[in-house]
Amino acid sequence: MVCFVLGNDALKRKAHWIPKYACSIILFFSGMRTRLKGEPLNANAQYIYVANHVNTIDIVYVRSIINTYLKILAKKELKKIPFMAFLARNMGIPIDRSSKADKQKGLQKMYDYLKNSTASILIYPEGKRNRTNELLLPFKNGAFITAIENQIPIACITLKGIRKRMNQVKQTMYPGYVDAYVDIFETKGLNLADMETLKAKIRAKMLGYLELKVV
Repeated sequence: MVCFVLGNDALKRKAHWIPKYACSIILFFSGMRTRLKGEPLNANAQYIYVANHVNTIDIVYVRSIINTYLKILAKKELKKIPFMAFLARNMGIPIDRSSKADKQKGLQKMYDYLKNSTASILIYPEGKRNRTNELLLPFKNGAFITAIENQIPIACITLKGIRKRMNQVKQTMYPGYVDAYVDIFETKGLNLADMETLKAKIRAKMLGYLELKVV
């Protein structure tokens, strides 16, 4: 972990596998397992990752799946949560959503990473944690605009069963399985006029998985 605290960006890129396996170890010793399904992720590719977001543990699941150098677009409040604070500080791009200037600064930093490095970005399209009984909250446009403007494919990770793995009020984790579905959506040749169609296509794909009945 020292390389993430003291290292430069080039060193962090070489050590991107550390948080992946750290998250895998946390899940293993917590009795949590992942059934990975869908398309393989290219370890040498650059993606805009999107995923559903319902509790604190889902970021650990998602990070254990991602096999590329990653930056996470995260709210600055994560710095108050143990371990999540480490991820946000050293592997994230913290955003103060209450400050328009800080939000713009964070978005510019994200674009700089996309253009000047091989970093992939994780953006939760719902914009916040889903505390409702709905399968998904309405999607924001940011992830889809970013992917189209930079012509970077979207890697969609849908976690089914994630609500059962943590009591968000008590912050208690429970052993068991989560089904993780991975789908890749190309953006080459798309422009912003295609954004709503792309967003609807990805949302429909995620809802399809979340509505599946597990036997």
